[in-house]
Amino acid sequence: MRVTVEQITEAFRQNLEAFRRILHTTEPGRLTFKKDDSWWSVLEVVHHVARVNTSAAGSLGQLVEGFRAEPAGDAAEGVEIQDALENIDDSWVLSNLQAPPGSEPEGELSAPQAERLLEASHAGIKTLLELGQKVDLRGVTTPSKLFGTLNFYERVYFLARHEKTHLYQIKLKLAETVRS
Repeated sequence: MRVTVEQITEAFRQNLEAFRRILHTTEPGRLTFKKDDSWWSVLEVVHHVARVNTSAAGSLGQLVEGFRAEPAGDAAEGVEIQDALENIDDSWVLSNLQAPPGSEPEGELSAPQAERLLEASHAGIKTLLELGQKVDLRGVTTPSKLFGTLNFYERVYFLARHEKTHLYQIKLKLAETVRS
């Protein structure tokens, strides 16, 4: 599958708008509802997403700093993404994956605090994507336990898919709050 930086940027924009809608339109009790201690509340899921994004943007930013990139060339027209990344569906996050250490939510957040953290994490990713549109960052790679080695664009694409799967998870959580 071939994707452009514009498509990845648009996926992040749509995800952020979906998170904002949830945070602005859901009653506070539903945002903090936990069926049991093994569950994360909606606000905790948003906090997790923001922490993952912030950590990944920081790591990628450090890698990019030391990378001698060439002008974007054909990368500006789109880059190939591993089939395994393309095939992540909305239910993927519901498999029994453990959140990476350091990505768990900490403390209690209000909806406005969660939104600010998510917006800040998106700002960091947006800055990197803008750079990835100007120069070819396919040579910037990171290891992934699930997908092997990911280049810059694959890693950022995965972050957008990660958000989307958590939006699906939140939809299920909110449906559960109606039943409880």
